[in-house]
Amino acid sequence: MDKQRISYIVSCYLKQTATLSELNELKVILADKRNEHLLKDLLEEEYYLLKKDSVLPHINQTAKDNGLKIITSFPQKKSEFKILPIFYSAAAAAILVILSVLIYNTQSKKENLTKVKSVITPGKFGAILTLSNGKKIALADVKNGQFASEDGVKISKTAQGKIQYSGAASKENLTNSVSTANGQTYQVVLPDGSRIWLNSASKISYKASLVENGLRKVQLSGEAYFEIAQDKTKPFIVVSENQEVKVLGTHFNISSYPNDDVHSTTLLEGQVTINGTKLNPGYQALLKNGNVVVNKTDVRMAIDWKNGEFICVNTPLSTLMNKISRWYDVEIVYLNNSSKSKTFSGSLSRYDDLEQLLKVLDFANIKSKTENRKIYITN
Repeated sequence: MDKQRISYIVSCYLKQTATLSELNELKVILADKRNEHLLKDLLEEEYYLLKKDSVLPHINQTAKDNGLKIITSFPQKKSEFKILPIFYSAAAAAILVILSVLIYNTQSKKENLTKVKSVITPGKFGAILTLSNGKKIALADVKNGQFASEDGVKISKTAQGKIQYSGAASKENLTNSVSTANGQTYQVVLPDGSRIWLNSASKISYKASLVENGLRKVQLSGEAYFEIAQDKTKPFIVVSENQEVKVLGTHFNISSYPNDDVHSTTLLEGQVTINGTKLNPGYQALLKNGNVVVNKTDVRMAIDWKNGEFICVNTPLSTLMNKISRWYDVEIVYLNNSSKSKTFSGSLSRYDDLEQLLKVLDFANIKSKTENRKIYITN
C-alpha cells in the first residue's frame, strides 16, 4: 500500500470521518509491520493537529497500556531517546485513538469515534404476578391468552398486554398480587370488570375471586388509578396505609407510597369515602398523621402518570424528583438540601429519555449531573 493511501486513511480516522470500510482498511495497515515507521511519522505529524483542536478522547487504562506497548515496539534511533519522555508520550496518545476504535468501535458499525453515554430510558410495561401457591410470573414474558387459573378463575393476557381475570371461584382464600418495580407500570382487569392501572414501585393484593366477606376488596401499596364497575350489592374497598376508601362505582386515584409523608386520594367521577370522610369529584383528600384534609384540586395532576406526563404547578422539586426516581429507576442525590424546596411548573413527558428530561429542568435553572444511575442536583 502506498504512502499517500496510508496517509489518507490515517487522516480520515483522526478527523473522525472514516467509513467502516476505511476503518477495516486501517486495521490491515496496523497489522503490517512494514508500515510501522511510516505510521509513526504520520501520527507524529497529526498529533500536533489533534493537540491544537483538543480532540484527543479519554481512553481507559487498558487501552493506554496496549498503546504504550505498541509505541515502544517501534525501532528507534539513538538520537531519538532525548525526546522520548515528552514527545513519544504524546505520539502514544495519538496511537491510542486508533487503538480505542479498533478495540471498541469497529465491530459496532459506528463510523465516528464518540464518547458513548449510557442512555437512561423511561419505564416500560411490566409486572410480577404472584399466585396463591407462591409462584411468581413475569408478565412481560407471558404470551397472549390464558396462562394460569385459580379455583375456576381464568387468568389471561390480552393483546394489549394487560392481565384479565374471568369467571368465579368457590373459595375466598386464594390471594393474588401484582407488583411493579421501579421503571414499570401495568394494568389489571379484575373479575368484576374493574380496571386498575399500577404506577411504578406499587403493589395490589386481592382474592382471585375479588370477593372477601361479601365485599370487593383490594390492598394497595404505592400508587394506582381505579375505574370500578358498579355493583350496589358489593361495595369496593381499597385499603392502603392508614386509610380505607369505600366506593360503589367510580374513577379515582390513590397515591400511598410507604415513605411518603402525605397520602392522597383524588376523585374524578362518582363518590367515595376516606376513613368515613366524603369526597366529591374534583376534590382530593390528603392523609397525614391520621388526619384527613379535603381540598379542591386539578385532577389532571393526580393522573398525569397514567397519561404519560409529569404535570407540575409550583410542585416542590423533591416531589417531582421522587416520581422521576421511581419511573427511571435512578437515585437522587441533593448536594444542597435547600434544593428540595425549589418549585417547578410545567409538563414533562414520561416517554423521554432521562437526559432530555433533565435538559428541560436545566432551562428552569435546576442543574444536575448524572453518573451511572445517580442524579446529582447541583444547585
